[in-house]
Amino acid sequence: MFRKISSVFLVLCSLILAIFLTFFALLRWNLQEESIVSYIKGSDLSFVLDATTGARAEFLEKVEEYFLAINVPEDTLEKVLNSDSTKEFVGKYLASAVNYLVYQKEEEVITSQDVENLVTENIPVIEEALKSAGLDLSEEEKAKILDYTKEYADDVAYFFPTASEILKDVSLDSTRIGNISLTSFFEGIKIITSTSFLLLMLGILFFLLLILWLINKGKRSTYFKVYFFLYALLFILVEIILGTIVKDFLMSNIQVADTFINYMINEISKSLWIFILCSLVLSFICSRIKKERKDHNEKISGKLCERDGEETENENK
Repeated sequence: MFRKISSVFLVLCSLILAIFLTFFALLRWNLQEESIVSYIKGSDLSFVLDATTGARAEFLEKVEEYFLAINVPEDTLEKVLNSDSTKEFVGKYLASAVNYLVYQKEEEVITSQDVENLVTENIPVIEEALKSAGLDLSEEEKAKILDYTKEYADDVAYFFPTASEILKDVSLDSTRIGNISLTSFFEGIKIITSTSFLLLMLGILFFLLLILWLINKGKRSTYFKVYFFLYALLFILVEIILGTIVKDFLMSNIQVADTFINYMINEISKSLWIFILCSLVLSFICSRIKKERKDHNEKISGKLCERDGEETENENK
């Protein structure tokens, strides 16, 4: 009885730990520059052009202002804003801001060369956008855009402020999420996504599962089947809530960016389904092992019964 209670306790503890570890690992993964750039590239940023000034992000507003300042035709802005080069530029900037807020890393300053590259890479996009509207970008207009680019590139700090400059008038200590200040919030994210903390959680998880393995000789497949199945079941529930209640709430309250929110949540859901499918496969494998062991034991029991029957017959003779 004590072993059974201990096993159930170990399953529950390791399950809770695995869930938190998964969330923290996903959070760390999604805060990386590659992930942020990937999300930005895969989403539609057209909502920036339709948003009111108060709702749009300051950085994206500056991107639009900059393109207008260097004579990029206004009717091509949507195409330019949604080009891969612009999205990568925006994604790297946002990643730099995240690293500053969460990890207190030194911000990457956008150089004049970065801005010139951004415009140069968007020239073909502008030409294609004008061509689809029956217009052409003359060499003179192209040269004017490039000249303005060089002229305004030195003022890049004005157009593209760093995260510290944007937040210079914001007190992270006094701004709160519920009862938690933004300073504490970002500090908490830094801790739970740190390599040392994740490795510590992973080590504790393996230790608990090892104990579960050692004390359940003969019933290991049973407990591990239940463990992986419950893990998958809980994340299926999380995925359903994320894809319905959370998505509807965010899209209804931030309507200007509903397509972006929809894309982000769909991408996160894909990540969750990877863990869900892996857990279901492991649960199925444990189930097959349990069944094969049961069949094997039944065969041995059957042979023993047959042998006992033969011995009884021989004794009666």
